[in-house]
Amino acid sequence: MDANTIIGLLCGSLGTIIIGKAFDFFTEKIAFERELKRQFFAKKLEAAEQATKWFVSARDNGEMLRISLKMLIEDGDVFHAFTLLKEAGEKCKFLGETSNNQLNMINLYFDLKSPAWYPAENASDINNLFSELLKKIRIANELDNEKHHDILKEEAKQIISKLIKCICLEKDISWFHAQAIRNELKRYNH
Repeated sequence: MDANTIIGLLCGSLGTIIIGKAFDFFTEKIAFERELKRQFFAKKLEAAEQATKWFVSARDNGEMLRISLKMLIEDGDVFHAFTLLKEAGEKCKFLGETSNNQLNMINLYFDLKSPAWYPAENASDINNLFSELLKKIRIANELDNEKHHDILKEEAKQIISKLIKCICLEKDISWFHAQAIRNELKRYNH
């Protein structure tokens, strides 16, 4: 064997090793990117599940609030309405406490925008209307005058009507966001 043959064999072996290492490098890179995508999707799916659960609970709770407030102004069934209001209030408190945990992740993975029909101040309007309603109820309970009591009752009905509209908007936006998440995830159906 002469020197050229030995050099040729060494170059061939070296070339095979380089090509094998390059192939391994690209295979590992593809596997790494696939694993990143898999983990990203798993986190996105987890966030979607938590947020959707929260949005559906908020929508259902909004319906309970709407029904109880409607009972107050239409049926006059104060006992049943207040029972539902108390239950809805407890759920609202729970939803408020868990909203940060369940909704913060969703903003990382989804670009949820509120539609033009949804007024940004709706949630604060609900808080203000509930505060106003509680004031009217407190004043009505303190008054012995039947005429003032009837006036306050009518004012309370107007506040409740506004509240029902705001709550319906909250229900609608919760469902809108849940559907947006669902539609986004449909891309991954194969």
